[in-house]
Amino acid sequence: MKYELNAYSIYELGQRANQEDSIYPAHEQITASDRVFIVCDGMGGHESGEVASRIVCDTMSRHLLPIVEAGEVLTDEQLRAAVNAALDALDAADDEHPSGPKKMGTTMTCVVLHEGGCTIAHIGDSRVYHIRPTAEGDDFFRYVTNDHSLVNELVRVGELTPEEARHSRQKNVITRVMMPHLEQRPKPDIYHSADIKPGDYFYLCSDGMLEQEEYDNRYTRNNFASLSNDPEQLVQRLREVSSENRDNHSAILVRILAVEGEAKVPKIVIPDVVPEPPVRKKPLPPIKSVANNNRQLRMIIAVLSIVVVLLLAYILFLRPKTAPEKPSKDNGKHKTEQIDKKSKTPAKEQKKPGQEKSEDAPEEPEDAKESTKAASFMGAISSKKKGEHSELDEVKKVIKDNKTENNRAKSN
Repeated sequence: MKYELNAYSIYELGQRANQEDSIYPAHEQITASDRVFIVCDGMGGHESGEVASRIVCDTMSRHLLPIVEAGEVLTDEQLRAAVNAALDALDAADDEHPSGPKKMGTTMTCVVLHEGGCTIAHIGDSRVYHIRPTAEGDDFFRYVTNDHSLVNELVRVGELTPEEARHSRQKNVITRVMMPHLEQRPKPDIYHSADIKPGDYFYLCSDGMLEQEEYDNRYTRNNFASLSNDPEQLVQRLREVSSENRDNHSAILVRILAVEGEAKVPKIVIPDVVPEPPVRKKPLPPIKSVANNNRQLRMIIAVLSIVVVLLLAYILFLRPKTAPEKPSKDNGKHKTEQIDKKSKTPAKEQKKPGQEKSEDAPEEPEDAKESTKAASFMGAISSKKKGEHSELDEVKKVIKDNKTENNRAKSN
């Protein structure tokens, strides 16, 4: 984009003993060919505030001018590099001329008109207005920087009203400033716009120009709306309304007369990098679908079912039956041994307390005696050791003894 413009400056001492503001281009040296504009307000009450503001103006302008003169688009990286260079210069100046416990500092506002449009940056409470006097309502102020000040933060969070902020004793306390040897360096707020039309104004000013201004910028609006077609008369009006201000007050006024061409896009620099050979990777196995997985599961279940059926059929119908075991000769003997063990249990142990027979109790009946003899018969058989006599001889002997006892009992 190409611009035709007029530029004006205000540089007033106010009621201060020395001027701590600095502007670039310098007062009464500004021309229509300038494209870089900077206003810095040296911190009041700090030693060497004018030194800090001058260092920042000079250093940043040296870094930004070559970019604009080469017809390039200013990038955010280049702007931040200019700010960091100014901070480095502040560090060096502080090392050479230490100013004691109070360090020098300054605010910074900057407008750069380049092939990509305009770039606005600021640190502190100095302001930049992009004004379109022909517009109405909110479009009148196309852009206004947001002050880095304590009262502005308090208004934003609702702790102060705009009227209270205007008269607050803390209205000069700023929350972001360019100073040497800060542990955390300040970063500028950056704004871009390619919406620039003939008749627009860029108004850069220190806070000294705004001592009479309201929070809604009504005085600035009225002055620019009434005198926008006569920039020299507008500059004179701004001087008059700020003549009684106590602080130093400085400003740069840029009026756009014409704009040609479209905004360019910053060039993307691609470093020369030798591409690495592609790495061959093993192909991933094909992903099986859910349908295939279900089909495989059904096949496995079917095979297992067939195996189970065949196993049951073999157990029920095809497995050979084993012949029942023949009872051995010792089985009867084993049973009689078990009975004999029971019969040989001492009578005293088998009887429960209170169940002993009295002397007057009647004798056992004959049938009970017979059963006792039969039990003794079985016990006699089981008590004989294996191999002494055959089973037949044992039986015969027991029967004979039993008959003899019966006969004796009858004879008695």
